Amino acid sequence: MKQAISHPEDPATAAPFIKRLKDILARPEVKEGWEQFLEDSLTFSKRYSNLLEAYPDEFIVFYKGEVHARGKSRDEVVLKADKKGLPRNGPITRFMDTNPPPLFLPKLFL
Repeated sequence: MKQAISHPEDPATAAPFIKRLKDILARPEVKEGWEQFLEDSLTFSKRYSNLLEAYPDEFIVFYKGEVHARGKSRDEVVLKADKKGLPRNGPITRFMDTNPPPLFLPKLFL
């Protein structure tokens, strides 16, 4: 069983942690997945208004620039994505809320 990596509290022990993290991020499969997620995040953000209009009050699975599943629950869209063979750790699963709760910012930011 692989040991979980935890962030060290003591800066003196941070060097091995940082090296291990860099080693993990340098793996081709991790790098490829991270790059795909960043690309999808940017595409999702740019297309958010259109997606909200097309899928109001629905869950969607967005991956590689496309909506691959839609439905009324997260479980429903995850099952649809599984049936299509999409990875569990790559796609963006999001509820397209047409009535989001208000954003409260602390006075510090106002």
